[in-house]
Amino acid sequence: MVMKSQSITTPPDSDDQLYTTITSSTDSLKLMSTNSIDDTETSTAGSAGWHGVQQPRFIFTLLPLECSSSSAVVKVFIASLSQNTEASGNISFPLRDIEDIPFVTGENGSLIDIPLHVLPSSIQTLRKENSTAMISADRPVAAYVHLRCTEQQNNKATTFKLIPLDGLGTEYRVISYRYMGNPVTAVTAYNRTTVVNIIQSGISQTTTLMPYETILWESDSDLSGVYLVTDEPVFVVSGNKEDHLDGSTMGKDMFYECMPPLNDWGSISVVPLSDRESASILRIVPGT
Repeated sequence: MVMKSQSITTPPDSDDQLYTTITSSTDSLKLMSTNSIDDTETSTAGSAGWHGVQQPRFIFTLLPLECSSSSAVVKVFIASLSQNTEASGNISFPLRDIEDIPFVTGENGSLIDIPLHVLPSSIQTLRKENSTAMISADRPVAAYVHLRCTEQQNNKATTFKLIPLDGLGTEYRVISYRYMGNPVTAVTAYNRTTVVNIIQSGISQTTTLMPYETILWESDSDLSGVYLVTDEPVFVVSGNKEDHLDGSTMGKDMFYECMPPLNDWGSISVVPLSDRESASILRIVPGT
């Protein structure tokens, strides 16, 4: 039985940002475009927010890296969406005793280093983690997470764009990929206790997340099509920590993408095909 899409309550004090997601329904190809945002000053609380007052914009979980700590790199790219106007804010770790990381960024963006000890250890089974980070800012911003291993024999990287808080939902289909490596999926609660129902191959498993807690799991099978239903909006990211993208056994890479909620899916997709000699891999998953 497939549940109907549920209405999504916009988190308190979030900006009225409009995001349109065009998904190619693949594990590594998604297009995201941001509509223009009216950054006009406002004196009415609850509409576009008060500029100068930092508000939560994104939550996300940090993912494990399969490399030594000396070669691991974790950065967050943040850029102001207001032309010629800087945004200031901080990156915080709600469940960890770690100082906030302040930032000031313009429309060209800034790269911010994330402490490596926030990263979860390697995953083997489904388990809960306290690896959540939150980005707050006084103006609308765009944010990307960059993960990289710089070892000479293990050089790999991935970058994924974060979905803002008011773009999160309560119903998801996971899109993943597996050739030889193990797919990974993570679900992160925002500021309320959240019940997460995971349905895979007709088997349902339910767990409860405390505010800002993450459930993270690895599988030896493709996780594409896993159905997630929650009673509060959640952040979902999925991908593979290390695999061969082209079907060869030469070199591995990692790749992750934020999953858009089902209410952002559509029936038409725009797919930017690769110009490499090898064929592009398209993963198509039905929303219902």
